[in-house]
Amino acid sequence: MRTGKTTTWLICVLAFLFLGNIYDPGGTLGIKYVSTFVAIVTIVATLKRFDLSAEAKFVGTGLFVVWPTWSFVYGLVNGADPGIALNQVSSFLFAGILAGLISATDNRLPLRMLYWCMFSLAVVILVLFAILLAAPQSGLSGMIMDFLARFHEKEGYFGSNEEKGLIIYFRAALFLVPTCVYFFFTGRTWRALLVLLAVALSQSKSGVVISLGFAVGFLFFAFRSKRVKATTMDPSPGVFAMRTKALLVLGLGLVGIIFLSVVPNFGKDVWEAMTVQSETALLRKGHIQSVIELLDRRPDYLLTGQGAGTHFYSVGAQGLVDNIEVDHLNAVRKFGLPWFIVFTAVVIRVVLKLIRSDRNDTRASGFALASSFLASGTNPVLITPLFMMLLVASYFAQRQEPAYVG
Repeated sequence: MRTGKTTTWLICVLAFLFLGNIYDPGGTLGIKYVSTFVAIVTIVATLKRFDLSAEAKFVGTGLFVVWPTWSFVYGLVNGADPGIALNQVSSFLFAGILAGLISATDNRLPLRMLYWCMFSLAVVILVLFAILLAAPQSGLSGMIMDFLARFHEKEGYFGSNEEKGLIIYFRAALFLVPTCVYFFFTGRTWRALLVLLAVALSQSKSGVVISLGFAVGFLFFAFRSKRVKATTMDPSPGVFAMRTKALLVLGLGLVGIIFLSVVPNFGKDVWEAMTVQSETALLRKGHIQSVIELLDRRPDYLLTGQGAGTHFYSVGAQGLVDNIEVDHLNAVRKFGLPWFIVFTAVVIRVVLKLIRSDRNDTRASGFALASSFLASGTNPVLITPLFMMLLVASYFAQRQEPAYVG
């Protein structure tokens, strides 16, 4: 890792960029735009260190520049809203921004920073819930709810109702899923459990299911393995103590008890969603049927996509929509199947390279990226700055790993 004032400045810029997109993804506070501007200005000083292979430049240019530009133009031809179209393709800009910044620092550092910045969101969620549940009638609670209400449906969903109780859902909440997985697989058990509780309190059904799925997978690995890495930085193996295994089981049980006491109907909601009985599940089902019908009527969209910013009629929403919760299918509709296949192939390649690493933290990053790809497809957050930055940071982290032979 490079040292000195340049590195310190880059760390600050990266943290500002990550936090701006975590807490202000919609740009309501302007933090996202200021952090993006600072990052772009900083890149001017780091361009001389920009380092990508010819293959990476070719694939990256086509995937994040050429095709999105084509999709933007084609979307306008198909009657897209210019503002929506620009917002949808602007997410790809962050891939280039982060690539430019990472080239001037340690390739692994930005990814670790991103997960720690996401951990701060989990802490904020837990603190807010603690205050609002402990003293719901206090002046402080009133100030918090009044403040959050200003950003309702802009930066997330905030409020309360009889059915779901207290709702604090930040737009970046689904990125707590890879954060939870990352901490589980690096052996930071308590941090992982805290993040899992934050995911649960956000009432993201898909987030909870995916997080628990990877947690169960980790527990299975832990109980079958006599030895795992001692720390995230030390490549030498260490003993995975029985008390740590017990802590994982007890911790998961404690998280479940705390959560169910706060949101008692959540288990029922998950079951109804999985059996396509809930309102959100029926909405997604309607979206899927409508996209399939659209592609059946216009098979050329399967190759070219309908274009960024375009609308289509969804029986799920009973009206025109430009984004749907099933974002993998939504990406195919907007950008076409060829683009999505290449994009998915890049994600899978990075995941596999990370998982095959001998380093515990690098391997954990692979599982985390896989969980994020799954979780992001359950809501319209796959084609967003945060996922693009997570993918690019993961790509640079795996570049330092030796080629896999086997």
